Amino acid sequence: MKLYPIILAVLITGSFTFASAQKNKTIIKGKVHRWPTDTIYLHTLPFHSPYSGVLKYKLISKDSTFNFQFENTDKPFVFFITSQKKVVDQQTKGLLFDNLAEEHYWSNCFKIYTYGKTTNLIEPNEKLDMDITWNGWNKTDVSFKGPNKFKHEYYQKSFDLSDKEKDALKGPSSENIEWAISDLKNVTQSSLDELKLDKDKLGPVFYDYLKAEIEFGARKFFLQYLWSEKVNDLKEIIATGKIPDKFVEILAFNKYSINDATLISEEYNEFVEEYANFLTNIANKEYKKFNPFSPKKVEIIGSKLPEKSAYYYIANQCLLIDDDASEFIINDSNVLKKLAKKIIVHFPNGELNSKLREKYKID
Repeated sequence: MKLYPIILAVLITGSFTFASAQKNKTIIKGKVHRWPTDTIYLHTLPFHSPYSGVLKYKLISKDSTFNFQFENTDKPFVFFITSQKKVVDQQTKGLLFDNLAEEHYWSNCFKIYTYGKTTNLIEPNEKLDMDITWNGWNKTDVSFKGPNKFKHEYYQKSFDLSDKEKDALKGPSSENIEWAISDLKNVTQSSLDELKLDKDKLGPVFYDYLKAEIEFGARKFFLQYLWSEKVNDLKEIIATGKIPDKFVEILAFNKYSINDATLISEEYNEFVEEYANFLTNIANKEYKKFNPFSPKKVEIIGSKLPEKSAYYYIANQCLLIDDDASEFIINDSNVLKKLAKKIIVHFPNGELNSKLREKYKID
């Protein structure tokens, strides 16, 4: 009996299995210089749900290299790298409260990672090679290697995109809504045109993510502009329930076009809270800077947002709320348990279902 064909078949099968295993890994690796500690932390920044965050850490090797691997990741994610665990804790707290609770409004939705140079976006099954030099806090230098260098460098340059839109609503023309809208549209379109020039180099994931940052950043800042600069106009809209066409033109979006790249965008998720609050005010015909989690807000979220966004928003709130959380309208554990059960049934494969079952003791 000849064994060569059998051996060859085994070797080929083994090679394909190994190649497949390697292909299903997302790898973030690199080298650090002048690192202030012996540990490097990598934490994902899931703007759509703080409860989806993943923390990895490693002792830096003797040659100052690091290697983090994520297996079977089928969606893009944002991450940041730091030398201290307390920074991770601060970011997690920021995601939990600044984006989901009343603090979100009083902080005016500042970028929670404050343009961290070690923050980046990565696609499923991508290998990212970084070189990080620590020159003091907020002075970290990062460079990238390999064929994906362009898009990761471009992402680093994108941190000031929303600042341009914010500034457009602060100039002399901001006193007049018509002029302010015109300035905002011009700045937004200019950013989109510039982004489109590099669409092919960026690829669909990076392009869609950055496009969402621009478009939903504009929508978010416009709502903030109304809250802070045009309160009387806003109160009239809330009282009459009629949103002017010129406002609808800015705020309207197709909820069926929200893909995975848009779903994880920081600006999209901050807009979601602003938008839900705006629509809840109109539905209640009552002006409030912040509307707590309530049956009406749940109804609006369910009808106006994409299903995935609605799931994460409601699940996040159910997980955040404690029975004695006085700042929430819904603070009855039985009501929350029924709501948690309802979304688990509606989204049987929901990522946060196990956490909801644990919190509310759902079988």
